[in-house]
Amino acid sequence: MAQGKAVNWIRMRPFLKIRLPLLAAGAMALSSGGCGRSGIAPHDGAAIAETPASMGGISGSSAGSGGSDRDTGSGDATVAGSGGSATGGSGDSGAAVGGIASGGAAGTMSGSSAGAGAGGAGGAEAIAWTELAASPVASWVSIALSADGAKLVAAAADVVGDSLVLSGDSGTTWSWPTIPRDRWKAVASSADGAKLVAVASKRDQSGVSGGGYKGGYIYTSGDAGANWTQTGFQSYWSAVASSADGTKIVVGDGGSPDLDTSGDSGATWTRRQFHMVLDWQSVASSADGFRLVAVDNAGSLPGGGFIYTSRDSGASWTVAGPSQNWSSTASSADGVKLVAVDSGDGLSGGYIYTSPDSGATWTQTGSKQNWSSVASSADGTKLVAAAGDWTKAGYIYISRDSGTTWTQTGTQQNWSCVASSADGRKLFAAVSDGHIYTSLWP
Repeated sequence: MAQGKAVNWIRMRPFLKIRLPLLAAGAMALSSGGCGRSGIAPHDGAAIAETPASMGGISGSSAGSGGSDRDTGSGDATVAGSGGSATGGSGDSGAAVGGIASGGAAGTMSGSSAGAGAGGAGGAEAIAWTELAASPVASWVSIALSADGAKLVAAAADVVGDSLVLSGDSGTTWSWPTIPRDRWKAVASSADGAKLVAVASKRDQSGVSGGGYKGGYIYTSGDAGANWTQTGFQSYWSAVASSADGTKIVVGDGGSPDLDTSGDSGATWTRRQFHMVLDWQSVASSADGFRLVAVDNAGSLPGGGFIYTSRDSGASWTVAGPSQNWSSTASSADGVKLVAVDSGDGLSGGYIYTSPDSGATWTQTGSKQNWSSVASSADGTKLVAAAGDWTKAGYIYISRDSGTTWTQTGTQQNWSCVASSADGRKLFAAVSDGHIYTSLWP
């Protein structure tokens, strides 16, 4: 990858020791669940003026009233187009990739230009360590920020210990809210950091009749995490994203091929049904909550899952990308510039893919890595991506040109999450069962 300006990563001092569905065929966090499961693009809070095109879709409507009641509205989400598959391949040299066979509204993909940062990674940059007084250590799966990067919420996948933590000073100090100890999968934040949402895949019920682990719940907060309300219904939630004002929310259900949307900050929910086998990994939203992007892993199916986009807050969807083992996605505030990362098939890594046109076309970029998470600035020009999984360590990569070129930064670790402020200057990254790091991008 091409060299870029030095980025100093700051390691946060360990304080707390804690420990971290289904199948796919076609349908739907500010940033990141495998840290990257929640996919709201950091935004400045300004509404994006747009009239969403009518795309057919859901027959059900929101009918629930307040609290944790789930509405009775339910319908079938229309999915247009069909995913193509790459007809050409490219190695780490950045050779062009063949076009994607597209059907309907499916997107196309082109290869990145040789030598434009898609090849080998640049040398690792020096790290300046600054110890922060009360930084937690955990099996992190997701980090979400306010637009200015001052307010953070971070989630860990273990139910042992306080696995959801908050910071109001960019990670210098941390607090632990009163909330059930669930196996968290993803978190999201409004632009001002006041409205938060967290989703869990499992809950420890060893002390109740039946025992063991059951599905988790959706939790929302309207006061920056001081108080939380359980909402929705029990399931294996896997991803979440929110609009800039925190009113529009979309969550991926790992316990079914469906997803749920809310237009009232989680008070009521509408189920968007997909009659396919899906494994939602990550969702992202434009600032106004109309344009959405979701990635599906389809881990047990040949070829992986697809990318899906919506222009009507999730009522209908279009297959908009090649079939890969997608792990994370992010969006610019206007929903035009998209990025998604491929974790690979377990034997070999995958690539980064970017779209400049809301998912109509895609370009393969970056080097072959086990990509775990990606985040974007509000304008979509500054990107940060993490590589690494439970068994193989990787690096943090940054781009100043919407993913055309990339620079390797940080140290080699099992990176699981990344997050970015709206201007792309404040970056955060977390290690699976390790520390949280921060960097101020010059």
